[in-house]
Amino acid sequence: MGGLPINSIPKADSINFCILRDDKKKVAPNLNVGCQYIGWSNAILCDEAFFSGVLKEIDSFDRTIDIAHATPDGIAFSAPYEESARSLVKSTLITWIIGHEIGHAVLHRLVVTESKHALHFSGYAYDKIEREADIFVSKKVGIDPGYASQFQIGMGELLQQEFRKCLDRQARIQFEDGTSGQAEDVWYDARLPLVVPVRLPPSITHYPLVMRQLGMLIALTDTFPNLDGTGFYRAINSKLPTPIEVGAF
Repeated sequence: MGGLPINSIPKADSINFCILRDDKKKVAPNLNVGCQYIGWSNAILCDEAFFSGVLKEIDSFDRTIDIAHATPDGIAFSAPYEESARSLVKSTLITWIIGHEIGHAVLHRLVVTESKHALHFSGYAYDKIEREADIFVSKKVGIDPGYASQFQIGMGELLQQEFRKCLDRQARIQFEDGTSGQAEDVWYDARLPLVVPVRLPPSITHYPLVMRQLGMLIALTDTFPNLDGTGFYRAINSKLPTPIEVGAF
């Protein structure tokens, strides 16, 4: 491979990456889905507005949940976002999105060229091919222990934030001490996914991002068990109505 040229003339020996502001020539079907691997010219095409939107959403996060902060009183997990934490989460998300499409280019080019259908990050169905592209990212970031640690921190934070998008703040929950209350009472507690399981849709269509994130974290921490010494991600998985098949990773 000859690298990853960005917004340049496609090279035959490369995966070619382009960010498009519009698609007047209709090169990419359904560009508004975000990013997609189209097979032709071994190209990945991404919608500029999609990137702007997902990064803007991270800017809306008010407090961290899974990222530790040093304070005069010790280590705190729930704290107002610092720019360094926000940058880490953004870089993790971009790595995931682009890495997912690179995974398609490496693993599924023949599938795309034969079917003449693009594969995209925000797919309507999350099947074996889409899972393989996600796990490709986990395996590649896992090559470097330092980067794997950074990716796990950022993806762990994304999982916590995404989980809360699927949860009603007023939901009644049972606490460990036997008392009950509302999810809002422990909204910024990182252990909340252990108390309130993620709800799966009735079919694999529109597979929740939080489930994809959990699968990637399990795959990554299987390679580096010290990144999840308490077995947190597998514990979340065990409480799901239909646990992710971790052996498939």
